[in-house]
Amino acid sequence: MGHQAAQKQKFSVAFKQYFLRLGQDLKQNPRKYLIRYSIFLGLFAGFLLLDQITKITIFKWNSSHTDGLYVSDHSSAVSWGIIGFRSVGHYGVTLFPQKNNAIVINTVQALSIVLCLVFLTAPLFCKKKTIFVFLAMVMAGAAGNMIDRFAFNGMVKDILYVPFLEKWRGRDAGTFNLADLFIVVGGFGSVLYYGINSILTYNNERKKHAQLQNSETKLSDKIYQHNNNTDVKTNQPIDKKDDSLLDKENNTTSDATVDNSETSN
Repeated sequence: MGHQAAQKQKFSVAFKQYFLRLGQDLKQNPRKYLIRYSIFLGLFAGFLLLDQITKITIFKWNSSHTDGLYVSDHSSAVSWGIIGFRSVGHYGVTLFPQKNNAIVINTVQALSIVLCLVFLTAPLFCKKKTIFVFLAMVMAGAAGNMIDRFAFNGMVKDILYVPFLEKWRGRDAGTFNLADLFIVVGGFGSVLYYGINSILTYNNERKKHAQLQNSETKLSDKIYQHNNNTDVKTNQPIDKKDDSLLDKENNTTSDATVDNSETSN
């Protein structure tokens, strides 16, 4: 229990320090965060606009204006082989089996709002601009479908399908929209980005650690060689080197003595 309490306290202190540093950085570098938000919100607006424009231009209502035309008229579908277009009103989400259920729709709406609010803080914590693209896609997808649910009593406009996949499977493979595509691609891209980034960071840390250990080993070897009076360059004991120098000096001295004696004679 004591260890867990210490860990919680340590985490709490680190959490507070992080946000204190963030607050100081916001005051000192407001322009940096303004640029980040401009990029992020620009991407978000672009993806959201693309989703809404495609829904407005492609989706066709049925005669009672309560659902998509494809529900009552299958001939209204247009197939281009790889991609096709058909208008289907979708209540709820694919993950939940219940359709046209007020509890499910309200729950999904609440989650969408929370998700958008959380993602609005992304520029505060994300330094790399690459991740902005993926996070903006997810946020735009959630917001795009959320707008539909508010505007059409819980219904989302679905306009796209994959004809060749339905031919291959022999059954309906579902209808979706760009917002759904943004959520899937953005979510997968975010996970992939952070996964690759974590692996690269881990490998870099290992390389730095290995280089540090190698440097420490070399330094230890030099200290060891120095303490044992070994010349690293010649790999000869310094004592022998000193003896040879002494011999040379003695020979020089003796030669000088002989010369002096000869001169005096």
